[in-house]
Amino acid sequence: MYDLLILSSEQKKTIKLSFENIVVTQLNQIPNKKHKYYFDIWPYINNVRGILYKIYTKDGLGEFECCDELFDFGNDNNSDMQYSLFDGYKVNDTDSISLKPEYDKDFKTIINKLLEKSPINTLLFLCRGQCNDYETILGKLSKEEFFDKLDKGKIFTNTCYIIG
Repeated sequence: MYDLLILSSEQKKTIKLSFENIVVTQLNQIPNKKHKYYFDIWPYINNVRGILYKIYTKDGLGEFECCDELFDFGNDNNSDMQYSLFDGYKVNDTDSISLKPEYDKDFKTIINKLLEKSPINTLLFLCRGQCNDYETILGKLSKEEFFDKLDKGKIFTNTCYIIG
């Protein structure tokens, strides 16, 4: 099971987003509150000011607030990821993800709206699975580059992407 966390950097006030099949939940109301979520595991996200959101589907594993239904998971060998990122890592801690077509429009709307609400037009994106937690952070990708990589299955779990 995977959690999808998106932090809207420097966002001051939470926004409510409503979609038919996707839930967007704010995990903190105060932008500079340090203990947002996974504080001990992913301190980088917690040390960036902003509003942290959790995204998951209403159906399937929605009761567990998991994002598993949003994505197709694949490419277990991670051949599209630079090998140097995996020095000392268990390669099976990451999987490539691509958005399922039925969620494409709403998910991209969420990303666009959260980018608009960030005064510095920057998001942190993390699809986190249960694994040995290594704080792997990649950035910065433009929104267009991120969407292109996501469409091609070249975004990976347990890796934080800076989008802006």
